[in-house]
Amino acid sequence: MSTVHFVFPTMSLSSIRVSLYGVGAPATPTLLYAVAKSVNFGNYDNGRCWDTSIHSESKMLENVKPGDLVCATATVSGYKTCLSMLKQAKNLGAIVAIGGPWVTARYREIYAHHGWIDYIVHGEGEAVLRKILFGTARKGLLRGDACKLISLTAPDFSGWSLSDLVLFNQNYHTMIESGEYGRAPAHIPAFLFYQSTRGCIQRPRCAFCGVRLGERLNWRTADQYHADIEAIRVQFAPINERIHIFDTSDSFASVLHRFDGAYEKHEGVTLTVFSRVDEVNEATADAMRALGVNKVSLGIECGSDSALLQMGKSTTASQNEYAVRLLSERGVSVYMNFMYGLPGETRDSLQRTVDHCLRLGSYGNVYRAKGRITTPLPGSRWFRELAKARPDIDGGADWIAPRDLGLAWLKERTHVSLDDIQEANMVFVSSAKKLGISYSAETAVWFG
Repeated sequence: MSTVHFVFPTMSLSSIRVSLYGVGAPATPTLLYAVAKSVNFGNYDNGRCWDTSIHSESKMLENVKPGDLVCATATVSGYKTCLSMLKQAKNLGAIVAIGGPWVTARYREIYAHHGWIDYIVHGEGEAVLRKILFGTARKGLLRGDACKLISLTAPDFSGWSLSDLVLFNQNYHTMIESGEYGRAPAHIPAFLFYQSTRGCIQRPRCAFCGVRLGERLNWRTADQYHADIEAIRVQFAPINERIHIFDTSDSFASVLHRFDGAYEKHEGVTLTVFSRVDEVNEATADAMRALGVNKVSLGIECGSDSALLQMGKSTTASQNEYAVRLLSERGVSVYMNFMYGLPGETRDSLQRTVDHCLRLGSYGNVYRAKGRITTPLPGSRWFRELAKARPDIDGGADWIAPRDLGLAWLKERTHVSLDDIQEANMVFVSSAKKLGISYSAETAVWFG
């Protein structure tokens, strides 16, 4: 019996803490598994999903046999784990493939340094997965061109063992009961990731935006979306009658038009979504609430209109306040994302960002916040600008540590130090706690 293993390596780097690891089934392996299952796994007999935040690398490798296919998704924080795991799987006689955001950013360098990997996929993995499964894809570099989400099958969580889903559920309950995400509700749902939209309407991209999987904005239709949500609800019913879905679309609000004004909430289902600040108005806020959205993650970034313009955002500080207030009036909680170390940053501008974010927190619906240090990851405009000023930054390596990028950026493009940022962050965290806002780490972290 040969198996296709879809692995999400999530062992975080010491400088990157990701609080949602291990509390819900990640979207990528679930979706790839569903695509593979739709073609009966090609030349293989079955499939299995793995998340190394709930299973050790060795546990997964115990299940790998000669002739198996191991497909791993490399994020910024999981890339090193990804390589280690794939190398061991290769030594066990498996065929190995790597894809994901970091690979799309550095695929040439990865190929140069790790030619032993059978398939290095840059772009969208679903576009080439069928060829890999049937053995018709050429070895080496593979480009996955943008694929339409309407052509993909519905999410299928049968690739996860029941014990995995139960463990995710238990971990999420523990996190919510800790108060880390605000007051725990009477009935804590199961938590999972899903993606109904891919791509972003922002053109050109924001200056800090790295390689995004999905060059074009496309989406599941309203009928597909509702069918997906219902299928997810049925699959999770044996574990928890309530579910909370984190729709990881770049901006859920960008494609509300797909519902044509008919908004339907599924019983026992709530959602967290991303939204652009400038897409939050009375109509979109009402629509999201009607669809069951009770948490929105907003890219506030900072409180300076000139800095927002410089980074390529078409938003203003007043729009930040308008969006948070509108959502507050509708009982929608906000996860606030902002940035330290913007171009030309000074100690005074750091304080203005802190003051702006605390003012937003005074509306009462900001339940959690994260301030990240500007880190120009490969694929972003700011990375190209930094590499031009510091040619040593991009020396052809397959891996560039986010901390190194962040420190170089602070030195070249700002007037503040890491100590200045951590001091400003401590002021924010202390004041945010008094407003009932939790913070996902006591220190600011590198973008990633």
